[in-house]
Amino acid sequence: MLTHDASLTNEVAYESIISVGGLSAYVDGDDSDWSKNVGAGYKGTWKDLGYYVEGNYNLDSKDATQAMGVSIAF
Repeated sequence: MLTHDASLTNEVAYESIISVGGLSAYVDGDDSDWSKNVGAGYKGTWKDLGYYVEGNYNLDSKDATQAMGVSIAF
């Protein structure tokens, strides 16, 4: 995905995603830094329960973030 907005300081941004089954990986950035973040996640279901786990790493600040969650369909 590529976006452009001339009113912003960083006018161009992108995100590239590869997904296989429930596993996804991505890299994103903008026109000043073409590799700001990398991350991966897994999403799945078990009966009526949906779940996910994901992580992100900022290549500039060296910050790592992670998340996980569940949802129930009824």
